Amino acid sequence: STIPNEFYHKLLMPFMKVGKTAEAVLYADKIQLKVEPKFLEIHAELIKLNAILGNYEKALAYFESNLSLARDSFAKDPPFQFYLSGWLLFKKMSMNNQQKVSLNLPGGLPFEEGKNTHEVTSLTAWMQQEIDQLTRQFNQRNGNDFYSQLVARNEALLSL
Repeated sequence: STIPNEFYHKLLMPFMKVGKTAEAVLYADKIQLKVEPKFLEIHAELIKLNAILGNYEKALAYFESNLSLARDSFAKDPPFQFYLSGWLLFKKMSMNNQQKVSLNLPGGLPFEEGKNTHEVTSLTAWMQQEIDQLTRQFNQRNGNDFYSQLVARNEALLSL
């Protein structure tokens, strides 16, 4: 039986966690999607995969092309997943001594308008702020620490 295209992304991190990189890449290559709000979570998984593999340019391209969708999303869970992936990307880049990155960021962010080169540590801190804010809101609303657990699981991906 075949797996529908919209489910391939759910296989990426489980394969990576057990060291099956080739399988993760195989399924990632099968994913075909557009830059649309309904695909934000899938793009987030592709950012994570490429960050873990060290394919920073590809991860940055996914990040850059979907950032406006995350910021403008009415639903807050897909942006939360997107910010987790961005944090992982920038943290991995920082761990590999990449200090600056070229990104065309939309206006209204805590970065200098028109400037396309950004400090990786500043981007990491910004992602962390967004994550912390949404984590507090979700945990308070739900009366549990589920989103804190998601953050911890995301941090564990740094070891891959």
